[in-house]
Amino acid sequence: MSSNRIKAIREKNNLTQKDLSEKIGVSTRSIVSLEQKESLVNKHVKEIAEATGVSELELMGYDIPEDLKASLEDYRELENSSNERLQRTVNEYEARISELKDKICQQNRIIEALESNIASMKMIISMQQKHLDAAEKD
Repeated sequence: MSSNRIKAIREKNNLTQKDLSEKIGVSTRSIVSLEQKESLVNKHVKEIAEATGVSELELMGYDIPEDLKASLEDYRELENSSNERLQRTVNEYEARISELKDKICQQNRIIEALESNIASMKMIISMQQKHLDAAEKD
């Protein structure tokens, strides 16, 4: 991977060295260093490729046939679409779970109120039973 290749791809994507460094989580100085080296095997190849929208092979200077590039682009579009659908589904499920939690809380409050009413009724029945027992003794 030549330094000119990284710089050319970065500039083609209208990214500054700072922009690219922020996208891949390294310092701007690291990008400057990467662009100054003539050849490089770097642990950031994947991140740079993703940040600039090229394949790792392209970034490393290999020519990729046009039909393979088109297939790769189709794959990326499909992956993005799938990720978007997955995120929408996750959001929908999270919203539904939240609704269900709210309903459960409401049901729990109703149950607590009913239990309180039952306890009160038991107390009233007990008191009435005491009055009946006292009345029977008289």
